[in-house]
Amino acid sequence: MRKSKFVLISFLFILFVILSDSFAQETIRVRGGIWIDWADSKGRIWHSGHKADQEWGGYVGKVRPGIVVSNPANGDVLKAESKKLVAESGYDLEIFSRGGNSADPEGIKYSLKTGNGRFDFNYLSAEHWDPGRCCDLVVENKIVKHFPGPKEAEAVILTFEKIKVTGGTMEIHIKRSEKCKMRSPIFMGIEVYPSGKNPRSVDAQKKLAAAWGRIKYNH
Repeated sequence: MRKSKFVLISFLFILFVILSDSFAQETIRVRGGIWIDWADSKGRIWHSGHKADQEWGGYVGKVRPGIVVSNPANGDVLKAESKKLVAESGYDLEIFSRGGNSADPEGIKYSLKTGNGRFDFNYLSAEHWDPGRCCDLVVENKIVKHFPGPKEAEAVILTFEKIKVTGGTMEIHIKRSEKCKMRSPIFMGIEVYPSGKNPRSVDAQKKLAAAWGRIKYNH
């Protein structure tokens, strides 16, 4: 009886720690090219990048980002090496089949309700049409990347680390570059999460199962 009680208490403690850790790792995912929120094959929710004033944040400005769709619309136009990159990075290929762009000369702006702290930022993009769609990636009013844009049929995943947020929201600006004023930048996805806690490498359910297995084995 005492042994069973100890196992139960241990399990509940580990569950509490893991769930607390999971909440601390809350990730904001935004996807371009979809009107409604979407769940990927792993059950992760991607918010529509074409909405403003949502619980998680939204786009900023008077011009709503437009939608572009590849043909075919399943991402098969990407090269083999790009498909491999997408799969190894833990993303669904479908994410790279649609994107958001903007007719606004200023580009696309988002305000994400992250809270304060240091965060990492994943930027997902692909090119199905014309290469050379360069942009400046501006985060918290600082240029983090002069991005030349993906090459034709190429997917690109960029990660920027330890971005400090002090005002409660992370401000992201996908800005038209002076080098290609006539090309509107396109993005497929944005992921923001607390620094060092990349959601692609953390799976709370697997972590819980492993911990529970150790308890049963040791007792």
